[in-house]
Parts: sequence; structure tokens; C-alpha cells
Amino acid sequence: MRNNKTDFSRRTFLTLAAAGAAFVVGGDRQAFAAAAAVERGEGEGGPGVQYMQRISGDLFAAARTGSDSAFLRAINRHADIPKIAEYSLGNYRSNLESSHDARYRRGVARFMARFFSSQVEEYNVERAIITGERPYGEGETLVKTKLHLVTGAVYTVDWLLAPRGRSFKVRDVRVAGFWLTYFQKRMFERYIASHNGDVAALIAALRV
Repeated sequence: MRNNKTDFSRRTFLTLAAAGAAFVVGGDRQAFAAAAAVERGEGEGGPGVQYMQRISGDLFAAARTGSDSAFLRAINRHADIPKIAEYSLGNYRSNLESSHDARYRRGVARFMARFFSSQVEEYNVERAIITGERPYGEGETLVKTKLHLVTGAVYTVDWLLAPRGRSFKVRDVRVAGFWLTYFQKRMFERYIASHNGDVAALIAALRV
């Protein structure tokens, strides 16, 4: 008998390929696994650029270690998990019981960490170059980067930063024009829909 909880982690991200965007999965891994040598492009960097340079050490350390726990530490430290988790429920946001909220957020963070750690070895990033930043949305900042793989392939990756006090949190990552949390939202919505709108089924599948 197949383990449905384990199968969820694999099957949901394979939905990307089914949607004709398998290359986005590769970019997603690179975005969190990069930062081995984050370089500043021409000109002085603003606060967003400076933030990305500061957190690059944690991201690279997680990629180098390649473990679930290493990625989980980086995600919990730098990702805007509350907002990512809320957005990912999509139309089923109101179905989440308040007593399950903390467990669901932990599940989202661990889900992301498991995925990145299981795939990071397939993509060898040579360097990441920050090319600039600009305002985006309501008080948010978009930091643009170019990721260079050892194979010679180059990916454009945009980091969406949300203000948090005097610093930022990573709200989203855009690879080749696709926002990654949008794909995660679609996956979660489909899973919940297949379980009659039961968000608790999703939480159980997230293995927390």
C-alpha cells in the first residue's frame, strides 16, 4: 500500500510538470539553493539588495548541507511563512480552524524544506548575481537576480521581500515569470478539493 502522506509531497510538485512548467521547479530549487556567491551588480545596493546579501550565507549553508533541518532553519528564519501559508489555502482559507493554524504553518515550512533538500543536488549553481531592486506592491521590494549554473544555463529569479520591522521577509520567488506560491496554492486547493474541502486532510498530508 502506498503511503498517501509521502506521496503528497512528490505528487503535488509534479503538478508543475503537468501544467507545462517543469522548468519552474528547477528554478525554484536554484532560488533557495543559490547564494553560494551572491554578487552585487553595477551600482550601490538598496536595503533589499543588502538584505539578500545578508541572508545568502544561510541559504548557501542549507544548500551545502542538503538536509531537511538545514532548509527548515533557513525557511523559518527568512521566509514569511504566515503569509505564504495563508495565501496557499486559496479559496479554503476560511476552512482552517484557528486551533490548527500553528500546526498548518509548521507543515508548510516543513513541506518546503523537504522538497528543497530532496532536489538540491540535481542543480549545481555556480554563482548568483544581484542585478537591482525596485518597489513592488504595497511597501514590498523586488530584488532581481541572475543565477548561473555550472552547465552554463542562466535563470532570472526575482525575490519578493515584505517589510518586517527594520528588515524583510521573503514573501515569494518568481522564476522565469512564474510566482512559486501561486503553484503551491493551486496544489493545496486541488488536494483539499479532492478531500471534500477538509483542510485537516491537507495538514495530515503535510506530516506535522
